[in-house]
Amino acid sequence: MRWTTLFIIGLFLAACTTFEIRVETPSNPNEEAIATLAHLMFKGTQYAQLLSTYDGTPEPISPTLSVSTVSGRLCYPGAIPPSMNLFFRNLSTDELTETIIDEYEDSYNVELAPGPYYAFAWVPQYLVGGLYSEKVVCGNGPNCADHSPAIITIEAGTYITNIDICDWGFTSDDLPLPAGVQLRGGNLYLQPIQ
Repeated sequence: MRWTTLFIIGLFLAACTTFEIRVETPSNPNEEAIATLAHLMFKGTQYAQLLSTYDGTPEPISPTLSVSTVSGRLCYPGAIPPSMNLFFRNLSTDELTETIIDEYEDSYNVELAPGPYYAFAWVPQYLVGGLYSEKVVCGNGPNCADHSPAIITIEAGTYITNIDICDWGFTSDDLPLPAGVQLRGGNLYLQPIQ
C-alpha cells in the first residue's frame, strides 16, 4: 500500500508539471552592435575608475564676483543737494561710468568693475563740480590743501565705503566732461584730469 500511494503521488506530480525543451538557433552577430557595446563597456570602465579615485567630498563652487560696490556721501555745500551726475573714470580704460543722483540725495551706492578710478560729480548744466580728492582723504580740515584727485583702487568682489564727493568748486577746466557735452558754445570732449 505504501508503494501504491507513492506511485499515485508521483503520477499526480508528473501530471501537474510540464517539461519544455527549447532549441534556439544562434543569430548572426551584428558587428556594429558589438563594436558599440564594446565602446560603451570601455567608457563605463573609465568612468568607474574615475569614481574609484573620487574621495566623495565635492568642492564647493563659488561664483566669481566681477564687480565691487562703492559707496559714499555727496557733501554739496548748499542747503539742499541738487540733482547731479556722478562719474567714475576708469584710469586704465578711460571709460566713464555715470550714475544719476536725485535732488535731496546725500549718498550713493554704485557697482563698478575692478580697476583704478577717479570719482567726481557735476550739477546740472555742468556749472560746478565736486571731487573725491586728496583733501577729502586727508579729512577736509584746514591743513588739507591738496585738491588733486584721489585714486580709488577697486578689486573684484569688494565693498568700498567712504568715497565721499566732498571737495567742490571745480569748473570744466579742472574736471573732465562727458564726451560731446556742449558748454559755452564749444564741443568739449573728455580731457585728462591733471
